[in-house]
Amino acid sequence: MIKLTTAKLAIASMLAVALLIAGFLAISLSGTIVSTFTSGASTEDALHDVDTVPTMADTLVTWQRDEWTREREMESPTRILLESAYLRAWAAMGAYQSHGDTDAVEDTFSGQARENVLNLPSDEATAMWSLGHQLRLTFYSRDGSIVAFDDERARVVRETVVDGTSTILESVETYSVVMVLEDGYWRIKQLLRTGEDSLMITTASADEDPVVTGVPALPSASTESPGRALTYSYALWADPTTDIASDVAEAVALGAERLRVDLPPPDPTASGASDETLERLQRTIALSRAAGLAVDVVLLSATVSDEPALWPVIDAFVREIVEASGDDIRAIDIMSGVSTADLGVTRAALIAHLSVLVAELAPAVTRTIGWDATASVDSDLQALVDELTLTGDAGSPAFLDGITASTQAFADPSTSVVIRSGTTAASWSPKPSTEHAQASGIAATLGGLPHALSDAVSVGDLRDLSPDGGTGVVSYGGSPKEAAALVEPQIAPSDVGPVSVRDVLSARFWQLAGVVVTAVAAWGVFRFRVLLKARRRRPEGSTGR
Repeated sequence: MIKLTTAKLAIASMLAVALLIAGFLAISLSGTIVSTFTSGASTEDALHDVDTVPTMADTLVTWQRDEWTREREMESPTRILLESAYLRAWAAMGAYQSHGDTDAVEDTFSGQARENVLNLPSDEATAMWSLGHQLRLTFYSRDGSIVAFDDERARVVRETVVDGTSTILESVETYSVVMVLEDGYWRIKQLLRTGEDSLMITTASADEDPVVTGVPALPSASTESPGRALTYSYALWADPTTDIASDVAEAVALGAERLRVDLPPPDPTASGASDETLERLQRTIALSRAAGLAVDVVLLSATVSDEPALWPVIDAFVREIVEASGDDIRAIDIMSGVSTADLGVTRAALIAHLSVLVAELAPAVTRTIGWDATASVDSDLQALVDELTLTGDAGSPAFLDGITASTQAFADPSTSVVIRSGTTAASWSPKPSTEHAQASGIAATLGGLPHALSDAVSVGDLRDLSPDGGTGVVSYGGSPKEAAALVEPQIAPSDVGPVSVRDVLSARFWQLAGVVVTAVAAWGVFRFRVLLKARRRRPEGSTGR
């Protein structure tokens, strides 16, 4: 017989190694979990710096027909110089208010106007930025050294933080402006505000949800029945090598009634969407409509940055996309995947701004916001759109619970559901990545939906982006996966069946775990036998510890 202490030592050794390896696996897994659940919009700071040189300056100014038609006519190069100097002056005001930069104010203002700006509050709790200006020339001196114009539509955003409460005010204002040429530079001599057309206010404290007030009356678009849909990734349709017509035909063959066309993120270094992107978007919409598919355009993902420096970029991008899309689309999803769990005041204000902008540009098109259904829906922002859209991961019980709660809270608007399907690409995640597991997750969500929403759902992505697999219901090579049968649907969700043990064991994580457990067990047996052999070799009468 082996002494109890010897057996305990062997068992303890095996447990120590098992715990060490388990700890290694847990740390590896935690990296995946943290990456998955912390991706998206970052927590915003209380203060936002404003660039001294505005982003996309060439798109922020438009000139209306000149009111000044006497004597000297303004030259095109002078007009460009004025645009740049005027925008720099506005940026200088913002930079001065947010971090006290007086040099830029000295360079862009003159006389009493300079003094007026320097008398504005300047502290770390104040910021200001502009989103665009519409100018009309009212005077140009004969010697070309004095210019007067009206800024008929200055879209201005101001932010303040007082006692932990952040407030963002967006207004449309009018100004009378005089600029003079001094030392070879155009500077503002007079900046007189003459009117304010609208004021939208978004406020939030550290422990409260954002509140949006002052929103102008928005048109309500009639909503069509959403219909079964697939999501068409920009990584596919924006790729010049993609045959859009073939992909559209594939969607129709699978039984889809609608395409959700998502867009690439705005490029901060570009002056809007590229001509090629706009052309391929228009082609995607035209081919889809010709094939009988409704089209929803998804403007932004919730991962987009809401920093003030990017507001003009996003604004110009959205304008170009909405104008290129035209009225022959069913809906515009302003931002998809928005979670109220991390909805700060700046993001709420940006969504409100874009909701108003889209309503102005496309009043007849249904507007929606794609909410993360596992968190609550913000009622102020939802009131700005026509349709309630709820997004979540396939097979998630929290997703279904959120759908039930949100549809009960918002009973009036048309509602659609967007399922984020699982991937079939192999990874080190413990989640199975087989085609059956993907189909099972989608089926579980479809089977749990209220009957009224069973047809108003996007079941996943159209096609994989890689030969190694992905979230599409069709493989990279064009072969339908098991989940493709759920689009029309050709089979009932209950016929798919749950995830099997075989699906689970196909995951690399569990394969590695099996190898580790086997190795630990083998090492334990080996160690036990060594101890046993050593015990047998001990001389009679000796004692073991």
